[in-house]
Parts: sequence; C-alpha cells; structure tokens
Amino acid sequence: MEKIKIRDFSKFSDTFEMPSLLDIQLVAYKDFLQRDTASDKRSDTGLEEVFQEVFPLESYDGQIRLEYISYTLGKEKYSSTECKRRGMTYSAPLKVKLRLITPVDIKEQEVYFGDFPLMTDTGTFIINGDERVVVSQIQRPPGVSFEEELHPTGKSLYHGRIIPARGAWFEIKYDLNNVLLTYIDRRRNFPTTQILRIMGLSSNDDMEKMLGGDFEKLRPTLEKDHTTNKE
Repeated sequence: MEKIKIRDFSKFSDTFEMPSLLDIQLVAYKDFLQRDTASDKRSDTGLEEVFQEVFPLESYDGQIRLEYISYTLGKEKYSSTECKRRGMTYSAPLKVKLRLITPVDIKEQEVYFGDFPLMTDTGTFIINGDERVVVSQIQRPPGVSFEEELHPTGKSLYHGRIIPARGAWFEIKYDLNNVLLTYIDRRRNFPTTQILRIMGLSSNDDMEKMLGGDFEKLRPTLEKDHTTNKE
C-alpha cells in the first residue's frame, strides 16, 4: 500500500492545548452549589444567594420569624450510571438548617427540602433515567420598555412592558380599536381601566380628575370595561 505523503504548510510547530469545553458548565454548576465549601465560607452566589434572598420570613404581626442558617447537600444514593439503569434521577438530598423565633422560644432544626439534581462529569443531568442537558437561552433583563409596532394595516400600535427580576410580566397594549388592554404573563387580557380601579381610581370621575384631557383617550377602553368600581 502506497504511503500518503503529508506536506505541512504551518508556520508554527507548537500546538496549543485544547481547552475543556465542558468546564464552562461543570465549573459554573460547582460554583452554584458550593457543595464542598464550608457553610460559613460560602460566597453569596448561586444556591446560597437564593436562600439569602428568600429568608427571613415573618408573620404578618411580626411575632414569628423564620431565619435561614445554612444548607447541606448529602451524598447521592446511586451513581449516574446506576440512575440511568434504574430510571432514577441523579441527585443528592438537600437539607436546610432553619431558626424559628417566637415570643416564647427559639428553635433550630435541619429540614429536608427534597432531592437536588447533580451534574455528571460530562455536563449532563440524569432525570428519571434519561440524560438531559441545559440549553442556554437569551433572557430579557428586568426593567421597563416602551415600543411601537406597525400593524399590517399601517396603524401604529403602542405597548409598554414591565419585566420584574422575579414574578409575572406586566404588559399594556393598544389594539386596533384603541382599547388599552393589560396582560399578566402574556395570558388572558382585560381592560387597563380595571387596574386603575384597583389602584384607587374607583370611578370614572376619579380617572377624569387624575388624567384631565387625556381621559378621552380611555373612552374605547371604558366601553369594554363592565366594572364600575374596585369591588
């Protein structure tokens, strides 16, 4: 068999070490869990940051307070290979240490929160025996935006959007009939005047006093609004 001759036209003889592309996900998830870091030395990122944001919780009268102390991730029951064979989720038990403060007592207890998914050495998750990967998506940052959209009929439609850091999206849009509609999480819509009633402008007179000359722009919306007060 004739040997294949290879001619090298490269200018540099040295080769660069190929980086591990899996490190992007492996390191990020490791930093998110901080599993091997002592509870008192964890940075306020990832899972630790979530607990810090949610706690403490207080009763409406301020008499009872629930504080977060720390969390621990136990040892996984089965390996990733065994979880795939058994049709199980590759995870570890998540336990959270909480402090309950009442007027008569202070108690500390470790509470089992559930099983937390772990990432395999190949950057995947095992969910019910199936291997899954996380696909990154572009997400709009929190804030307020106003946009103009040109309808195929040639009419300009305006809408505003409030995107919170956590919670439901709030959108206000004009339709082709100049009715101002409100959407919560892009679902069923309702006249925006109902929001004004909830916020204290119960009657049409209240809205007119507040908006002045702009009140006439709400006429098409009020015709669709069958409510008369905030009740």
